[in-house]
Amino acid sequence: MRARLGYAPTDRLLAYATGGLAYGNSSLSTGLSRPSPGLTGRENGANNCERGSAAATKVGWTVGAGLEWALTGAWSVDAEYLYYDLGKTRT
Repeated sequence: MRARLGYAPTDRLLAYATGGLAYGNSSLSTGLSRPSPGLTGRENGANNCERGSAAATKVGWTVGAGLEWALTGAWSVDAEYLYYDLGKTRT
């Protein structure tokens, strides 16, 4: 959910800033495999394997800016940049 606040320098152009609530899915996975102590990697020995993963729906914030051009009374086109921050995901 975002709000927009803008200025119209002409009757067809709107420059605006936007910001508000952001949410989305965040996921992280890691994997590490290394030879057992004392092995050089050439032997067929057991490996120590470590894996981790985390996933969650995160809530954060967003901010951005854009331009909107009115093509006709019913149609417009816009370009917008958005930055969002959903916090950190930890394993």
